[in-house]
Amino acid sequence: MKTSQRKKFTRGFTLMDTTLAMGLLSAMVLPILGLLAVGVKDAGDAQTRRNCDSLRQEVRLQLQNPEWPAHRTDAAAPSAKWNATQYFDRQGTLLDPAKKDSAWMEVRMEACESSAFRSSNLEQVKAAFFQSRTGRKVDETVIQRMCIAAR
Repeated sequence: MKTSQRKKFTRGFTLMDTTLAMGLLSAMVLPILGLLAVGVKDAGDAQTRRNCDSLRQEVRLQLQNPEWPAHRTDAAAPSAKWNATQYFDRQGTLLDPAKKDSAWMEVRMEACESSAFRSSNLEQVKAAFFQSRTGRKVDETVIQRMCIAAR
């Protein structure tokens, strides 16, 4: 009779078995959670880069107009150095400078000399893309365009 009672209590998992299983499980799950945080950050950075690429194309299209951007500091001479800052929302819509607090991306542009060519018909525009909230530089590009003197 005593042997049947003993068998009844030896079935199942002990506290030691359960603790060991939980320890092994947590040792496997914690590194995966660390990778998850890195993956989420990388996905956010990739989305910002994708949106910045779209915005770069929008700026390139806008720069086909020799008089854009309207809010720039330049002299009357077509070869004059100028700079301008434009603000865009997440959809790539150009914002009025008065609404710069609600901007997603700030694009700082300046006319720069080309080391490869000299032309009175072309100018190079260096555009740097900054996140408005953080001030972090996301991208930079150089765009050639027809200058005002070529009209």
